[in-house]
Amino acid sequence: MGNLCTTTTDSTEHKLRRRGTSQIDKQLQSERKSLDKVIKLLLLGPGDSGKSTILKQFCILYGPGFSDHDRSAFHTVIIVNIVSCAKTLVSQMKALEIPYGFEPPKDVASVVSNCVGNGGGGDNNPLDWIKDNLTLKTRRNPANKLSKHGASGGDGSQDSELDSGSLHENIAEEVSEEEMADQEEENKEGDEAETHQEKTIFSGSRKGSGKGCDSEQPKETSLTAILAQKLYHEQMQREGIHDANEIDKYARIVQDMQIEFGYLGNTEIKPEEIEAIQNLWNDSGVQYCYSRANEFQLIESCGYFLDNLDRIFTPGYIPTDADILRCRIMTSTITESRFKIEQFEYRIYDVGGQRSERKKWAPYFDDVTAIIFVAAISAFDQVCFEDNQTNRIVEAWNVFSSICNHPMFKKTAMLLFLNKTDLLKAKLERNGTRIADYFPDFEMSNDYKSACAYFSTKFEELNKYPNEKHVYTYFMWATDHEQTRNVLDAVTTVLVNLLLKSVNLE
Repeated sequence: MGNLCTTTTDSTEHKLRRRGTSQIDKQLQSERKSLDKVIKLLLLGPGDSGKSTILKQFCILYGPGFSDHDRSAFHTVIIVNIVSCAKTLVSQMKALEIPYGFEPPKDVASVVSNCVGNGGGGDNNPLDWIKDNLTLKTRRNPANKLSKHGASGGDGSQDSELDSGSLHENIAEEVSEEEMADQEEENKEGDEAETHQEKTIFSGSRKGSGKGCDSEQPKETSLTAILAQKLYHEQMQREGIHDANEIDKYARIVQDMQIEFGYLGNTEIKPEEIEAIQNLWNDSGVQYCYSRANEFQLIESCGYFLDNLDRIFTPGYIPTDADILRCRIMTSTITESRFKIEQFEYRIYDVGGQRSERKKWAPYFDDVTAIIFVAAISAFDQVCFEDNQTNRIVEAWNVFSSICNHPMFKKTAMLLFLNKTDLLKAKLERNGTRIADYFPDFEMSNDYKSACAYFSTKFEELNKYPNEKHVYTYFMWATDHEQTRNVLDAVTTVLVNLLLKSVNLE
């Protein structure tokens, strides 16, 4: 009897215990299913690589897009960008010693050689001759519009007026044998002066190298740059600092504008300030300065916004998606964005790429599905904002290696977005910029396809765990909707497979 009572009691407790356990299991299972549908991504990369642009594309393609309030805020940012660009160009005209109204001569080397041969004397150095014989007739009417062009350099519709007469087509960026020898000697000395930097795989350099190198980034030593410098000094002596012409007055108006990059205060632009920016952008000397933008820090959307001044300063202007994708403001906070793509929730963490912001990355490294690393491969001839010395590709290599090979991410997939392919193609095809001038180990054809192969291989070779983790490489043009949509659609498929694999459901 006692045994029966004990058995009955135990049986009841056992049923209750099983019922409670079952409820807990169901709750845990429900929570797990919810968690199983969350894809957590870290959006990392050095500054100016295009991380925020990619996040904006996620918002356009998979989110609600931009509200009226968002567009109003971006309007302010665009105005700040425009003023920042104009002020930078004015300051660099002085720093690079380029006179307003300067138009790059066409085929300078041939003209100089002919002039030297015909009357300059056999012993004359072409560089000395060009300094002594060519003078600028300053353009007095900057309101006459020139054909606008991008970073490809000067190809204005109006011919330059030089005392030497008409010049041939195509700018010849050639350097005298003496200067080439000097530059080679500087590079050689730089190569021999290699120094090891702690926690980096490539030493800091303006000129990048797969093996590391401290030599300076090749400076603009062409006949065109020397001519501009010579004429700048001639103009200063002829006119005097206080005898300013019309374009100089426009420059001073821009210099006096108080809006600075990153400062979102009063963005009311006066009509005379708009006129000053427009006329400066139409000046051939400023266009030549812009063609050398890799020598200084300038946001890459400069040409886009300054080419669209009339539209942007039209009353009632509302930024388009294309405008928003191109506007630039430094990311100094950590943002979490959530998107629902099919049945999965994507949580993307965007953090600042500048060196001062990278210490904030660590708390978000836990339990990530994958890391999206963004690098701008168009920046092979540019230096970092932080020190104005380290080649941007070298910086990207160092950051990528430190993340990819961190023990915490030994098995975490890396999605490598090699961004700004449109700018890379423009530099190679329109400008003729040579990758080998910045990366001596680049021994391939100087074309877009070879460049993509070179840079992607360099990044992928940094992965020390090729048997345990995979680097998925994608070439991005983040400001283009269709190209970005195609890439992100492919990426989401990979991410879903990675998530299913992590929970053993694949």
